[in-house]
Amino acid sequence: MRIQKLTTNPKAYSSNVYYIRGDYNALEDINTLIDTGADEYIFDELSKIFYGAGKRSVEQIILTHNHFDHTGGLKFLQELYKPKILAFHDDKYITKVLRDDDVVKIGDKYFHVIYTPGHSNDSICLYGYDDKVLFSGDTPIDVKTKDATYSLDFICALKRIASMKIETIYPGHGNPYTQNVQEILQRTLENIT
Repeated sequence: MRIQKLTTNPKAYSSNVYYIRGDYNALEDINTLIDTGADEYIFDELSKIFYGAGKRSVEQIILTHNHFDHTGGLKFLQELYKPKILAFHDDKYITKVLRDDDVVKIGDKYFHVIYTPGHSNDSICLYGYDDKVLFSGDTPIDVKTKDATYSLDFICALKRIASMKIETIYPGHGNPYTQNVQEILQRTLENIT
């Protein structure tokens, strides 16, 4: 699996946008965007990627939640590439409504959908067991203080995430977490309970 962050030099306020494809660009791999962001710069970045012969550059879009900074480019990308669009919420652009514990293919790997109500009522994370990666959207992952209150549903979801073997977290904003991931998750659990 290859993961590429497309929002390296955003021109507008936008979430991170991740492009995932299989290691060998095989026909059965599913070229996927995690979120669309709200910055047209990613369209330039997409045009530079070799995505495999006989394939569309974007075959699937998965939305971590329905906030504009994560979905602003959806209509344009939907018209340009005609991808499947998966999300926890339902609207006219969504082709598949996701549920907690669904399994979806991204690139050449399978990911588990984890419902994480907290930032929004439709927030999800995507966990790739094989590569020990988590796409977290805007789910609070690195909570450093005890100043806020969190719902029981969110606390249960974060306990579930903290129990998984995760080596890298790709957040909706900022840089990936690649070191001390389990310690960060445990500290967050302590601070929200």
